Amino acid sequence: KTIVDTRPQQSDILIHDIEHTIFFFDHKASNLVHQEKDIQQLSQSIIELLRLTNGLQKSLQINIIGSTDQTGNPIKNQQLRILRESYIKNALIQSGVPSFILVSQSQYNQAETNINNKNERSIRFDIRVY
Repeated sequence: KTIVDTRPQQSDILIHDIEHTIFFFDHKASNLVHQEKDIQQLSQSIIELLRLTNGLQKSLQINIIGSTDQTGNPIKNQQLRILRESYIKNALIQSGVPSFILVSQSQYNQAETNINNKNERSIRFDIRVY
């Protein structure tokens, strides 16, 4: 009887789900209203992915990528991206996600252009397993 390790497939499904999770923000807002359940579900998925990647002796990094629309001052938009990323990062940490796997993208990308080339006020996630 052959035992098949399904952890890589489970990891791929979780990565897909997490990377397709988007949080939308109101104009000039840096926090979310009534999204606690969604953040909790995302946290559970991230914690499960961390468990799977640890079992595969891999490291996990979740990049939190903030976007703003193209209206307003570029410096204020950069500040707003950072605030949104920090809000989501802190919410995930409060929901049990270890802080060491979470990286706010604005810390490393100081470009004033929208990271995703989309005209939306949102947070997305990019996952690195190595």
